Amino acid sequence: TAAGITRSPLLVYEDGSYLSGSLLKNVKIEKALTPIQSVGAGKVDIYFDTVTFIANETGIDLGLDSKSYFKDVTFDNFVENATPNKFVVKGGHSFDNVIINGTIDEGKFLGSAIQTSDKNLIVKNSTIKNLTGNGIDINTVATDGAAYIYGNTINDIGSLAANYAIKAAAGATVVENTIQDNFANAIFKGKYIANNTIKENKGNGAIEADLDATVINNTINDNAGFAIKNGINISNNTITNSDPVVAEHVIKDAITASPTAKVANNTLTNVAGFAINGGKNIFKNEIINLATASNTGFTAANSFAINASANQDAVVEENKINYPMGFAIQNGKTIKNNKIIGSLSNIETGNFAIKAEIGAEVINNEIKNIKGPGIENGLLIHNNTIENVINYVKADPAG
Repeated sequence: TAAGITRSPLLVYEDGSYLSGSLLKNVKIEKALTPIQSVGAGKVDIYFDTVTFIANETGIDLGLDSKSYFKDVTFDNFVENATPNKFVVKGGHSFDNVIINGTIDEGKFLGSAIQTSDKNLIVKNSTIKNLTGNGIDINTVATDGAAYIYGNTINDIGSLAANYAIKAAAGATVVENTIQDNFANAIFKGKYIANNTIKENKGNGAIEADLDATVINNTINDNAGFAIKNGINISNNTITNSDPVVAEHVIKDAITASPTAKVANNTLTNVAGFAINGGKNIFKNEIINLATASNTGFTAANSFAINASANQDAVVEENKINYPMGFAIQNGKTIKNNKIIGSLSNIETGNFAIKAEIGAEVINNEIKNIKGPGIENGLLIHNNTIENVINYVKADPAG
C-alpha cells in the first residue's frame, strides 16, 4: 500500500500532458488492500500515465478535490470485499482512456467508479462497467461548472433506480457517450447534452438536464421512465419504445420541457403518458403510437401527445401525430399546419384532437378519426380539415 503520500504541485501543459510534479508511469499495482491513500483529510495530486491496478480490494483515495490526471490507466478484476459504498477513484480532474472494470469473483464492485468534487471534471474516451453504484459522480452544488464528459461507454452499473451512469454538475457538457444496460438513470445535470446513445436502462429516467440546457441529437431507446426532463432547446432527439408490451421498456412521459422551450424535430414512438409536456415553440415533431395499442391505465388527463405551456402564447406548428393515446394537442395560442390521425380502436371517448387556449388561432390542421371533439376553443378557427370525430368544432364563447 502506497499510504502516506502528501500533496505537491502538479503542472501540466495546455493539452493535458505531463509537465512536472508527482508522476506514476508504466507501473502495475496489484493485490493491495488500499493501493493509494491520501493522508487524513488532505489530498494528493498525481499524474498517472500507463498504470494498471489489478486484483486489489478497494480503489484509490486521493481526496475528493484532488486535481490528479489519469491517462491510459486500467482498474481491473477486484478481489471480493463485502464493504459497500466504496469507490474505484476518489478525486481527480482529468480521465483520458481509462478502463474501470468492477468485476469480482461473484458479482460487481460494491460502489462507484469515479467520485470527485471537481465541477470542471474531464472524462473522455473511457469505459466503466460492472459496479453497483454510480459511474461518474461529481459531488458538488456549484452552478457554474464546465465539466466535459465525452465519448465514454458505461454499462452494467447501478443497483438502485437512484443510481446514475453520469451524475454531472450544472453547466456540464455531456456528449457522444454510450450508456446501455444499466440499473441506473443515464445522465443527471448538464447544460449541453448531445449525441448520446442511451439504451435499455432501468432507472427513473434517461436525461435530467439543467433548466436552461440544450438537449439535441440524442438517441434514447427502450428505457424505463422518462426520456428527457428540462431544457430550453430540445431538438432532433429520437425516442423509441420498440416493444410496448415489455414493462421495463416503457418510456413514460417522454419530454418535459422548460416553459419557454423550443421543442422541435423530435421523433417519439410508442411512449406512454405524455409525449411532450411544456414548451413555447413546438414544431415539426413526429409522434407515433401503435394503431393497435391500448391506453389502459392512462386517462385523457395524463396522456397528451403535446401539452404546450399555458399562458406563454405557445406556437404548435407542423407536428405529425399518429394514433394518439389521449389528447393530441392541448394549450397553445397559435396551432396550425398539424396533422392528427387517430385510430378508433385505441382512443377512449372524450379525448380531444385540439383543445386550444381561449383566444387562439387554429388554422390549416388536418384531423381524422378522433373519438372526441375535433377542436375546442379558439377565436379564429379557419381552413381545418376534420373527418370522423365527435363534435367537430366548439369555438370560444365569442368566437
